[in-house]
Amino acid sequence: MTTATRTTAEADAMRRALELAERGPATGVNPRVGCVILSPDGEVIADGWHRGAGTAHAEVDALDALDPGAARGATAIVTLEPCNHVGRTGPCARALVDAGIARVVYAVADPGPHSAGGAQTLRDAGVDVESGVLADEVEALLEDWLFAARERRPRITVKWASSLDGRVAAADGTSRWITGDHARADVHRRRAAADAIAVGAGTVLADDPALTARDDHGALLEDQPVPVVFGRRPLPEGAALRSHPREPILLAGGDLGADLEELQRRGIRSLFVEEARRSRPRSWPRASSTNCSSTSLPPSSAGLEPRSATSASRPSPTRHDCASPTSCASATTCSSSPGRRTPRPPPQEGRDMFTGIIEELGRVTRVEPRADVVRVTVHGPKVVDGVRHGDSIAVSGVCLTVVDSDAESFSADVMAQTLAMSTLDTVAIDRAVNLERAALVGDRLGGHIVQGHIDGTGEVLQVTPGEAWSVVRFSLPAPLAPLVVDKGSIAVDGVSLTVSAIGDDPDGSWFEVSLIPETLAATTLGTLEAGDRVNLETDVLARHVQRMLRLDTHRALPSSLAEPGGPGSGFSAGDAAPASDSASTTIGGDR
Repeated sequence: MTTATRTTAEADAMRRALELAERGPATGVNPRVGCVILSPDGEVIADGWHRGAGTAHAEVDALDALDPGAARGATAIVTLEPCNHVGRTGPCARALVDAGIARVVYAVADPGPHSAGGAQTLRDAGVDVESGVLADEVEALLEDWLFAARERRPRITVKWASSLDGRVAAADGTSRWITGDHARADVHRRRAAADAIAVGAGTVLADDPALTARDDHGALLEDQPVPVVFGRRPLPEGAALRSHPREPILLAGGDLGADLEELQRRGIRSLFVEEARRSRPRSWPRASSTNCSSTSLPPSSAGLEPRSATSASRPSPTRHDCASPTSCASATTCSSSPGRRTPRPPPQEGRDMFTGIIEELGRVTRVEPRADVVRVTVHGPKVVDGVRHGDSIAVSGVCLTVVDSDAESFSADVMAQTLAMSTLDTVAIDRAVNLERAALVGDRLGGHIVQGHIDGTGEVLQVTPGEAWSVVRFSLPAPLAPLVVDKGSIAVDGVSLTVSAIGDDPDGSWFEVSLIPETLAATTLGTLEAGDRVNLETDVLARHVQRMLRLDTHRALPSSLAEPGGPGSGFSAGDAAPASDSASTTIGGDR
């Protein structure tokens, strides 16, 4: 068999091993592993997979399917490096050597301090060993297990829901849910996919949560997370958690790092943290290096009144921010041509939102200074369709209130503060502007949450045209630099964009965006030149987090993980130490 033929056969066998690995249990102390054994001619002669702790490992499962001596001179293709220790079963590396395997190909190294080293054992026995085949695919399958084994703690997802005005519940406690059916269904899917779900003792006492994963009809899903409660008080006798299908784990919560190590030792590799109605999602990201956050943003305000029956049935947009690489494109298309929209409800001060999807390229037709404001009239027949006095329209990213309109144009007053903070201070007749109407409840959010509240202005530093795309670099004011991250969201002149690069030079901070042809043609960004000024609005979530971190200077205990009754109960982010790399046990202990 030629080298090229062997390489192809081994890659095909690794794909088959990956398919077999997926048959194993997705949760539990052991990883999902598949194995395929090839004859010296490259033919598949056996395969196997690991069915869970206490059962044969994938390599042994495959070898057991062969007659004695049939594996001599064969090649074993394994998704994970063969283990090298005695747990509930013997070491797979030794089993392969004893069977006469001549070559072993694996995708990912075993990170366990006790189970690793199988590759070296095989080499020492004269077995040819190769690693890294389809490593990315296997890493994706074993993401949670590998993270827990490498970091000695579970991979954490923190979930919270917030209305657009930053509230997590109505002030009078009437809002049992502030999200819609779609967001709640997403939460239950995420619960079922996690090994465990965590709350604080205060949440248990106040809300009596069931912490189960349920379908749309309220029935229990097959996979249920282990409930974890942080706090020193015992569960009340009638607590719903006492009826949970899985036995709850109770942890004191005084040392978060140690508690997370204990969860990892018990086989918890993914932890879903539910933030309570009174909490703010601040301590988990700081104390435990949260790996993923899931944020539900209903298209409304919690405000003063409960939601209407109509808004309660609307889907709530759900945002997922993960520490792992994503498949997000380097720019978001920022124009659309929606049809006629239904009449909007009466305007509600401070409750408008936009998505950064430009509806129309408008043109300024009149600029009229009036005392301490400037009245601007803009020609935009599409955005004035159905508009009325008091509605909001974003003009190059600045939220303005319509004071007058006709069939093709609208007028708005620009206040002195807005003029000082935005590029509207130089607005002139015939100037092109990006236009977007405020979103309606239930609208599809094609961009990201944009408020139309400009944070400052930037300057075009460089425009690099390509065959179709253009890369534009903008200056970034120092106060905004902490709020802008690579692959994060930013609105430039009201256009929703994904940051493709950030950096610093002697003149200050900068960021870049990549603009697709549609954006270049349908917005003012296509005409930008070096030296032009643009309006900038950073991501609203980044601003919320920055505000909460400022309020958290004394490292107060989050209410979702605190018990009523004073300090010392639950845990504090300030007391939590990072999970130690010197843990004496490993989630791969049975490997």
